[in-house]
Amino acid sequence: MRKLLLFLCLSVPFLGFAQDPTGWWNESVFYEIFVRSFYDSDGDGVGDFNGITAKLDYLNDNNPATTSDLGINAIWLMPIHPSPSYHGYDVTDYYGINPDYGTMADFQNFLTEAHNRGIVVLLFQIITMVYFFPTQVVIQLKGIQ
Repeated sequence: MRKLLLFLCLSVPFLGFAQDPTGWWNESVFYEIFVRSFYDSDGDGVGDFNGITAKLDYLNDNNPATTSDLGINAIWLMPIHPSPSYHGYDVTDYYGINPDYGTMADFQNFLTEAHNRGIVVLLFQIITMVYFFPTQVVIQLKGIQ
């Protein structure tokens, strides 16, 4: 995993992201979403991916002739991974989805529907803050798998 992260960090400048001053992001309208507080689709008091999916037409209905949407073309999602805190900045599983926000299938459906509307989805990845439960630390220190 460390090799993959190192490769990604070193390869970003060569992929053209840092070198293209006229990149797609310069012409984009971004909308940042804290999933927990955006829209609750199931009435449990917590926003979720199905709620975001339900409001995609309000954000961008993919019809340039309409004026009833915000016209965004990029969504930046705040942390969506499992975390012991409400804000999600101390991630416990980078491969998982916070169960308060729905399932991986809900996320994939949101992603598909966003792409169908021409919306790019970016994830806020917190790679510098990782939360370990005490038992995980002990297991790692002892080398137990």
